Parts: sequence; C-alpha cells; structure tokens
Amino acid sequence: MYRLRLINYAYGHTGREHYRLIAKTMQRLQNYPGGEALVKELAEVFHTYYRNRPAMMEELKLFICKR
Repeated sequence: MYRLRLINYAYGHTGREHYRLIAKTMQRLQNYPGGEALVKELAEVFHTYYRNRPAMMEELKLFICKR
C-alpha cells in the first residue's frame, strides 16, 4: 500500500519539500516489519526513474547509499 502511494506521489510532485516528505515517510517505514526491504526497493525505483531530479537524489541519498 505505501509502496504504490509513494511511487504515485513521487510521479506527480516535484520540489524539495515533496522530496523531504518522501524521505521522512521512508524513514518511518523502516520501523515497520518488512520496512527495510520496502525502503530499499523504493530507493532503487526512485534512483532508476528519477535520477534526473538532483534534489530528490540529494534528499534520498541516505537510502540510496544503503543499496
């Protein structure tokens, strides 16, 4: 559920504030059972599809580096 919502949110929103919200949500997701795997998957998806958004990559660098 969170996976699809975050992917759709990232697709429809640009700007650093939105990217910070995505990063904050991903950080919270890590605390849920299975959350670390989900966050890793989301980081890979975002890195693959949105690498041309430098502000997003900067906000998500904590998660992308863990790959």
